[in-house]
Amino acid sequence: MDETTPTGPLPNLNPSPVPLFRAERTRTRPWPLTLLCLGSLLALALTWWLALTGGAARAFGPGYWAYLVATSGALAGALWGLWRLRRWALWAFPAALLLDDGVLAAMGELRPAAVAIEAALVLLVLGHFRAFARDVGGNPGPTAGQTRRR
Repeated sequence: MDETTPTGPLPNLNPSPVPLFRAERTRTRPWPLTLLCLGSLLALALTWWLALTGGAARAFGPGYWAYLVATSGALAGALWGLWRLRRWALWAFPAALLLDDGVLAAMGELRPAAVAIEAALVLLVLGHFRAFARDVGGNPGPTAGQTRRR
């Protein structure tokens, strides 16, 4: 037998061999979602700037501020979820857009082109469904038959 060949089993130098056999999977945000989030954030900032400096609040009356806070807050929360690739954002983003559309329709300001653009954005988000992992943080939750301990 050769002197360089070990005579017994090789020692395990890694206390947890799982990372050696499973490829480290890091989720990266698809670039269309990055552009959507950054563009929407810019649009939100522009909307607030116009609301604070323009005459939109005076034109629509006192309910405009409630509308602006509710819709921009819902959209900002949905965009945060999209940025963090949270699965709940797949529902929150269309819901925020529907909230905005409902208020705009009630005011008589909803335009078909805006609805078409929003529908395209929702389809863009849903097209990247696989980027939104179910087990965020490595905790998939209880499986069938298991209960959570308190």
